[in-house]
Amino acid sequence: MQAKNYAAQVVKSLDAFIPNYQKMLKANGDKYFGLEAAHLKTLQGVIKNAVHFTMPDGGLLLDDSLKGLKSSEIRLPFQSITIECFIPDDGSFNELTPNICEKRLIVATETNSDVMKHINDIVISNKEKLGGMGDLLAKGLDANSKGIDFLLRSERIITISAFFMNRGFWTPCYSQWIIPCDWDSLHGTTQLESLIKKDDDAVAFAGHLGFLLPSTLDMRLNSVTPAYALKEAAHDIGGEVRIVLELLEALSCKNVVIDNAKIPKIGERGAANKNLPFYETKCLTIKTTQKQGIGARTGAHESPRQHLRRGHIRRLETGNIWVNACVVGSSEKGVIKKSYNVTA
Repeated sequence: MQAKNYAAQVVKSLDAFIPNYQKMLKANGDKYFGLEAAHLKTLQGVIKNAVHFTMPDGGLLLDDSLKGLKSSEIRLPFQSITIECFIPDDGSFNELTPNICEKRLIVATETNSDVMKHINDIVISNKEKLGGMGDLLAKGLDANSKGIDFLLRSERIITISAFFMNRGFWTPCYSQWIIPCDWDSLHGTTQLESLIKKDDDAVAFAGHLGFLLPSTLDMRLNSVTPAYALKEAAHDIGGEVRIVLELLEALSCKNVVIDNAKIPKIGERGAANKNLPFYETKCLTIKTTQKQGIGARTGAHESPRQHLRRGHIRRLETGNIWVNACVVGSSEKGVIKKSYNVTA
């Protein structure tokens, strides 16, 4: 798999975006006391020092509705990672995201959950200055009004931010999603539907909605209701949450290893990477045996008729393993034809 170098592009883009955004905030009163620009600067440093990953187009790896993460603690492979991904425009329309951004960079950082209490205390102490935004920032999408308590019950949390290539410029996603490391698809108070899977296999993510750029939410509140604004903000980060969880699910398999992605030759890097350092980038490789290849028989018994068994996670006492798609059964006893979406 070939690296795209989105992380270096975002770092360079922020050099211009941060001062311009700060000027805009000052012209409008900057009621967040310079915190937004400071957060962007901090995130720029995080990206520089993170371990970078690339994902297949579409952002799906095992594509099994995250079954391998059920009832499991999730941890990042490194304290901070970025994931570059290209999401092809499938022609679908959603009123929450009318502009399709195909190039995306996701930033995930694991920290102690105490940082959430610190942030919440700052919001509460400045509640009057923030107006109605103070309640929204603290509440997020928590339908049960339990605030951030369920995050604090987890010793570690993962904060997910994102950047989109929009009309030729890298733009920060104004919302974030914060997940407790003792995550489960049914854990916590707030759930966010997956954006990548648009069918019955959609997955809900436990977590808490946060804001990297609350001023953007302020502007939306001038034209939409608070409930709709929060739904829109959650939708904006949902696909990126799914991509992070796809990566972590793959890493839960003992036969998935981290490899170096291919770095393109200088002449093949394109105008977007001109004069930029090309960051070392990682990808995931599934180490399969001949037994798991197409044509092998797996399991404790043979099917009476030949059919394609989908790739799936096998949960063992010693840990998860990924089993590739394979043909099982005897063609002499008949063939069962099924249709699947298969990605390389």
